[in-house]
Amino acid sequence: MGQALGSSEKPAQKRVAGAVQDLRCFLKRRGGALSAGALATALASEAVTAAPAGLATHISVTALACAATGGGGGLTLFKIMTMTKLKVGIITAVVAAGVATPLVVQQRAQARLVQLNQGLRQQVDHLARENARLSNLEAQANDARALSKDQLSELMKLRGEVGLLRKQTNELDRLRQENRQLHSSQASVGRDTGATQIDSNAEMQKQEGIAKLNYAKYWVLAFYLYAEKNQGQFPVSLDLAAPFLPDEAKVEANLAADESLPYTPKFGLTPDRFEVVYQGALADIANPASIIVFREKQAWPRSQGGWNRAYGFADGHSEIHVSQDGNFEAWEQQHMYSPAARAQ
Repeated sequence: MGQALGSSEKPAQKRVAGAVQDLRCFLKRRGGALSAGALATALASEAVTAAPAGLATHISVTALACAATGGGGGLTLFKIMTMTKLKVGIITAVVAAGVATPLVVQQRAQARLVQLNQGLRQQVDHLARENARLSNLEAQANDARALSKDQLSELMKLRGEVGLLRKQTNELDRLRQENRQLHSSQASVGRDTGATQIDSNAEMQKQEGIAKLNYAKYWVLAFYLYAEKNQGQFPVSLDLAAPFLPDEAKVEANLAADESLPYTPKFGLTPDRFEVVYQGALADIANPASIIVFREKQAWPRSQGGWNRAYGFADGHSEIHVSQDGNFEAWEQQHMYSPAARAQ
């Protein structure tokens, strides 16, 4: 196969040599003297350069002239021209491919850079949002620390007040329940006695004692309601607690001097016959069941001998205390509020 290629190249070389010789003959007539080797070198170096305008016409005329004198030389030059154009096309395509390849690479690289830039921008935006979120969390943490430092005492105070109010509410519910029961029992007593006249001193004192026990309970309930509206402080006078007093305790006070209760006499159930003996906060009383907050001003005699006196206690219950000699001071001192005893 190598010999076949070598044999096909020799006629082509001969044709190229003949075409160069024809071109040299043309140039010599035009005044240009070049050897065949120099002309071949010039053609090889300028193969891609554009031919001057009109050169193809001159070459065609000369080739026809040489063909008339030299036989088949014109056909050889025509083949050379054809091959030259083919080479120029191939070289141009190669050059174009060589130029296009870097351009495509550059475009692809630029596209990748754009994608990377977008990715970096997204990361920067994400970092900015994270930074803002962390700043907000830090600000909230600082606010929480400031609250725990600056308002801790106030918060503890409020919590204490809430606990006190809750305790008072529970006590009020219990007192209301007891008062409803007492009111029901009192109404039952009134119905049972009916129109029967109370003629026994013992029965009279029993009815009086029940009435005063209920009356004392009503006033302690009014104290609780007042404290609920005044930061847990009990009233310093009955006038302050009077708006909170139930209507059941106002019946006798609303009667005129010549009026009386149905089926029962008057027992002196009016505010002027009682007094407040404790002024302060309910929370300061360590043992409310043993501390007197309300009492009758004057004791009243018993039919069996001795004296009675009505009292209301801080936990809401009431008592009738009996003294044979009418001296209640020693017993009252044991049931009065004492700051020193609370401190111990």
